[in-house]
Amino acid sequence: MDIRIITESDVEEFIRLRLEALTREPYAFARALEDERSRSPESVAPRLRPVPEGNFIVGAFEGRHMVGQAGFVRYEGRKERHKGTVWGVYVTAAARGQGVAKAMMTQLLDRVRGYSGLEQVALSVSIPQEAARRLYSALGFEVYGYEKHALKVDETYVDEEHRVLWLQEPPLA
Repeated sequence: MDIRIITESDVEEFIRLRLEALTREPYAFARALEDERSRSPESVAPRLRPVPEGNFIVGAFEGRHMVGQAGFVRYEGRKERHKGTVWGVYVTAAARGQGVAKAMMTQLLDRVRGYSGLEQVALSVSIPQEAARRLYSALGFEVYGYEKHALKVDETYVDEEHRVLWLQEPPLA
């Protein structure tokens, strides 16, 4: 298994796996398949360009085939630059149970720990995603909020937990 930061040259595999994720796990992601399907490789490719001390996507590969992905975005504004968010974590059904998500998240977190001034990493996870919730707890993410009806997929509501990993202890209030 090769886990690495993906680039624009991985756009076809990224799109293929992203569409698979949205198809197979509609209750796990805020983006709808219909919205993502309309994006061309030319419009997606620039998003795959890693930004120094900023945005990037980790991909897990078996040969040339991407079996997992996890994104990170850092806020750019002066007042929010100390925060970042993990998004779009997905592993194919065939690759689950092999530690792929943990390995991707570990690489992602190791990278952002080196970012100057980054203090916290947040993520949201749908309540039905029990394996993901266990992984995030094991990695040190703590729940700071619960959002009822965070997503609406057709007529089904999905609740989410909002979690944070403190890279530096927050100051006492």
